[in-house]
Amino acid sequence: MSFVQSEDGTHKGVVERLVKVMWTKARSWHGEKVWVRVRSENVADGVKVEVSVHVWPRDVLVDTLPELTLANSAADHEYTIDWKAKDMLELDDRLFVLKAKLKLDAEITSETSAPIHVDRELPVFSL
Repeated sequence: MSFVQSEDGTHKGVVERLVKVMWTKARSWHGEKVWVRVRSENVADGVKVEVSVHVWPRDVLVDTLPELTLANSAADHEYTIDWKAKDMLELDDRLFVLKAKLKLDAEITSETSAPIHVDRELPVFSL
């Protein structure tokens, strides 16, 4: 695509605000601490972010993180995986994803994060 215009011209367009959320690990044990990272583009500092954990692919809400605040287009939160008492989990639920929503006048939500594989039971080894 070619943009040809006079030297002092302006290209009209929309600068979109984006938010992305991710786990810092691909796999974890129940009870471990992991980091949840939120990254944004074109969003002012001080904007609040809601982050939630869902079972994948069933999309069942498992947990909601405390409200995070963006600073320098980022927010990090140390999160302990502690879901043994959650009634909504089934035995074969092992993949979990994150979703983030910016608390602005317009609803801006992230894409679903890559899943984290959580082993909820300790392994049993035979001798």
